[in-house]
Amino acid sequence: MSGSKRGSGSKRGAGRWNAAAVALGGVLLLGATTTGCGVGAGAPDSWNYVNADGVAFAHPKDWTNLPSSALPHGALAGAVWKQDGKEIATVEVLPAPGKGWPARPKGAKVKRSPAFTLGDKPADQVTYTYRHGKHGPSTRVVYLRVVDARDRPVLIRIQGEGPDFTQGMADMIADSVQVGTVGKGNIVKT
Repeated sequence: MSGSKRGSGSKRGAGRWNAAAVALGGVLLLGATTTGCGVGAGAPDSWNYVNADGVAFAHPKDWTNLPSSALPHGALAGAVWKQDGKEIATVEVLPAPGKGWPARPKGAKVKRSPAFTLGDKPADQVTYTYRHGKHGPSTRVVYLRVVDARDRPVLIRIQGEGPDFTQGMADMIADSVQVGTVGKGNIVKT
């Protein structure tokens, strides 16, 4: 009888070790997939990046970089995410007008980050969501104000709507933004 208890105790101990090994493996695997960076801290290795004259951002591979002919007037770079032909989200690098922020829709819930630096230059971020009408979809918007490699103020606008464009995705794109010196088509981190 005591032998069977010892045997079942051994199995329970082995089960705990197996569970611990599985948990450790999961942590190591998760760490490997979330700590990689293609451009900045928020960009997984599998993401593509866009260099806009010394300001770079990353986006998931299923997004499309916008050609200059498709960019809004004055925009330096952009990318779009479409599902079934419908635009879900965009990222645009735009010249920054003055020191204020672009107008926000009435009723927008605004969250402003503390000031920080990118490329040793001052940066700022504001995030908000709003609804189109009483029952319309929620739109998420993140604006980053940075100073590019040539000391010009620039806005990065990350905007999208629908359940597939999460705040987490918007934050990862925002976290991927880097500022550096202008290289040959690629950003050179300083």
